[in-house]
Order: sequence, then C-alpha cells, then structure tokens
Amino acid sequence: MPEVFYIVSPFFLISRSLSAIFGSLTVISVYYISKDIFSKKVAYLSAFIMAILPVSVYESHLAKVDTANAFFTSIAIYFMWQVLKKGKLKSYILSGLWIGLSTSIKYNGALLFFPLLMAHFLQKKSFDKKINVESIKSLVISGLVSVTAFYAGTPFALFDYKKF
Repeated sequence: MPEVFYIVSPFFLISRSLSAIFGSLTVISVYYISKDIFSKKVAYLSAFIMAILPVSVYESHLAKVDTANAFFTSIAIYFMWQVLKKGKLKSYILSGLWIGLSTSIKYNGALLFFPLLMAHFLQKKSFDKKINVESIKSLVISGLVSVTAFYAGTPFALFDYKKF
C-alpha cells in the first residue's frame, strides 16, 4: 500500500530521492577533497567511511535539508582548501558562492566564513602584518558573492524581510 501513497502524493518520493542524491554527491565530494589534500588511498577510505557512516545513511533517506547542507558545505570546504593552497580570486568567489548556498539551505552555513578567514590569513601569512585594503579585497568579494547567493537561494529574506 505505500506505493499508492507515493503515486498519490509524489512530494515525499521526490524529496527523499533528492536527499539520497545529495548524500551520494557528498560522498563524491569527500573523495575529491581527500584526494586533493592527502592521497588516492586516503580518498577511497574517506569516501567509504562517509558512505557507510550511520548518520549519513540515516539522513540520506529522510526528506530533510541536512544532506543538501552537508553537500554544499563540503564543496565550500573544497574551495577553501583551494584558497589556502593557491589564493586565487576564483577560489574565493566559488567558496563564497557555496557558503551562501549552504547558508540558504540552513543558517549555520554562515559559520563557514570563519574557516575562509583562516584560510585567507594562512595563505597570505599575514597574522602579524597590518591589514590593508589590497589584502582583504578577495575576502570582500567572497562575502558579496556569499550574500548574493544567499538571497538567490532565499529571496523571501530580501523581498519580505519583515515576515522573514
């Protein structure tokens, strides 16, 4: 009889399928992050652990936003690693994009800006130097992209902020 329920109300089937897709994509992103930071062997192990992790498996078959948030967060972490490694503007923009989308999914995604700050200052090696406009230009651009992505994902926050 549950099959009839999914035909009559496909929302649950669609939302649970999307959750499973985001859970699977998170496993793939964990693989690429681990491969870039460590090695292929560590990447396989990391992806395997992520794939069988009970909380990941459990959340991936429920119609909740946590798996989508985990995916967006993992992509943001990948680009933060690129900021730390290379320091290119493209990495700042993409990390800001994914931080904004993660925040749009679940507000705790806004906390991802702190690791981006750490990656920036570690890459620039500027903890003991004075902060100048040129050194934080990339961070400001990343922040603007992040806010734009948040409002693109949550337009209600902009258009009807009193009810938001």
